[in-house]
Amino acid sequence: DVPQPGDAGGDAQQDTGHDAGDPSDGGLGWPCETGDDCDSAWCVEGPEGGVCSELCVDDCSADGWACAAVTNTGGDLVYICMPSHPNLCRPCVTDADCKGPVVVGDDRCIDAGPAGRFCGGECDEFTPCPEGYECVENAAGEGAPSQCVPVEPGSCACTPKYIQQAASTVCTSTNELGSCPGTRVCTSDGLGACDAPTPVEEICDGIDNDCNGEIDDGQ
Repeated sequence: DVPQPGDAGGDAQQDTGHDAGDPSDGGLGWPCETGDDCDSAWCVEGPEGGVCSELCVDDCSADGWACAAVTNTGGDLVYICMPSHPNLCRPCVTDADCKGPVVVGDDRCIDAGPAGRFCGGECDEFTPCPEGYECVENAAGEGAPSQCVPVEPGSCACTPKYIQQAASTVCTSTNELGSCPGTRVCTSDGLGACDAPTPVEEICDGIDNDCNGEIDDGQ
């Protein structure tokens, strides 16, 4: 679904995490739950939850926003400001987890090693990264657009929006015996620990103890 006047897509909580200046009550970047909270009647999805938008022609009045086309409740095409990176730092499994209801940029799910994968945000000289992030070439692989990634690795936090979504990512538990896959999920206590089992010596128990893809091998 695309955002509609009065609809934050169920993700209303805080602000965008981007520089919209000091948002005024009901203005661009103001936290919202429905369009009734916004001067423009448009409440859209940001990294923290619902934020007020505004109509635009070519550009938006603040950094961190992009002018995008959406369809309103009457079926007409209108242009409103959307956060440039609506899912930045969200735990993810695939690139699809990093796409909002309105695609503003080619945001990718970036491998952060054993800790999991997290959404980046397409960036260039015209679409800079917010404070605390840097624009890194090939962060999502060769041929992919440059992505915003945290300056401090491992600093992605579970925002209220990501907690509400129970956003999750894959992770691994690795030692000299092998590497076992698991999952990490956003909760009210933050991003949970990896639930992957620790690889152990293979025994004859019908379980792939060392996570090499073979059950009871060598037994």
